[in-house]
This record gives sequence, structure tokens and C-alpha cells, in this order.
Amino acid sequence: MEGRVDPCWHIGGQTETYMYTPTVVELKEPALVQQVTQMARTQKRQPEDLVATAVRDYLEAQEEEAIHGETEAFWQQHEDLLARFPDQYVAMRQGQVVDHDHDVSHLEARVRTRFGLLPVLIAPVKPTPLREIRWRGGRIEHARVEVDD
Repeated sequence: MEGRVDPCWHIGGQTETYMYTPTVVELKEPALVQQVTQMARTQKRQPEDLVATAVRDYLEAQEEEAIHGETEAFWQQHEDLLARFPDQYVAMRQGQVVDHDHDVSHLEARVRTRFGLLPVLIAPVKPTPLREIRWRGGRIEHARVEVDD
């Protein structure tokens, strides 16, 4: 099976790549096809570009929602995480710790290999009220989150 290598995301100054095989997705709802075609014509765009933008926006919103949930899970489990993984970084997916390491770059590499483009929260486990949180995917490289005590 022939694939193509393309950049998939950028974090920490490095562009990572992945292999993919192009897939054709067919819209089977005539009304949806008509709506996409008309909107594309109105915007002077190709229908494929309009659909790609819509799918990209949808996936980004889903990713943001997932990371929000992971962030909530991180804070709910913070005391336990602090006891189990002090001064380490944890990777969380679906509310569970899926990996941890003292070296964030090693952790990010393993997470990238295991989960590809799926959203995974990577956060340092420290007792301080100000946290730096990184997440895989999307456009945000990292954010600082302040905790109210």
C-alpha cells in the first residue's frame, strides 16, 4: 500500500511527520451535497476545500472539548497524581494516566507514537498552584492554568 509522508503537527520547534494513505469520503445526502456545492460556488471555492475546512473546524472543536475534559480530570486527580508521580509529567487520555516521565520530550515522543493525532493532555505534576499544561494536537503548544486555592 502506497502512502505519503506529510507534516502533521508542530510542537517545540519540531515538525513531526506521519504516514497516511489518502481516503475518499463520499457525501451521500443529496441535500448536503447541494448545500456544499452552492456554498462553495458562492465563496468561489472548490467544494473539497469547503468540506476540508468544515471537517478541520469540527475536529478542532472536538479536540478542544476533549482537552478540557482531560484538564478537569487532571485537577480532580491532582492529589493522587502528586503522590504517584511527583515532579514528573503525566499524559492523560480519557481521564486516565496513559504514560509518565521526568523528561517531557521522551514522553511526548511515546505519546505521539502511541496516539498519533488524538488529543492527549501532557502536564507536569507539581505542588505549585500555577501549572504549565501541554496538549498534543491542534494549534495550542502549551497554556498556563492558574488554580484558585
